[in-house]
Amino acid sequence: MKNKLRVAAYARVSTDKDDQINSLATQKSYFADFISSQSNMELSEVYFDEGISGTQTRKRVGFNRMIKDALNGKFNLILTKEVSRFARNTVDTLSYTRKLKEAGVGVIFTIDHIDTRHSDGELRLTIMASLAQEESRKTQMGTAEANGAGGGFWQGSAWLSGKKWCPVCEL
Repeated sequence: MKNKLRVAAYARVSTDKDDQINSLATQKSYFADFISSQSNMELSEVYFDEGISGTQTRKRVGFNRMIKDALNGKFNLILTKEVSRFARNTVDTLSYTRKLKEAGVGVIFTIDHIDTRHSDGELRLTIMASLAQEESRKTQMGTAEANGAGGGFWQGSAWLSGKKWCPVCEL
């Protein structure tokens, strides 16, 4: 039998509210159980960050430790739930996955069905990372609006200020 893959997992939640804490615990136990149940995998560690946004990596202690360990050869595959758990910034997502790939470490995004070890992985990852970044931007805009930070809201790329937007009305 071939050598077992040394596998790590990464989980993240962006708030420390009770429902998110439960989600983090669920993510961590799912990956630990899943990896341990696979005959071709050996669990290295489940890394995680709690109550931290995915838009920047510098404050994410678990993420940064995972990247360092990966580059130091501690494991050769990372599992994570979806692209938005890994990063909500397209540049960071692609930069880190490329750096990992150069070091012989693949990343599998289980819900998004993306494996960076496959030839179409980067194309699909780019699309999903862009969507995750846009979702984060919209969430931030909604939060700012809810906090009274503006007199309108974003709809796609058009700024609306109290008027209903009708794309066909302008034709």
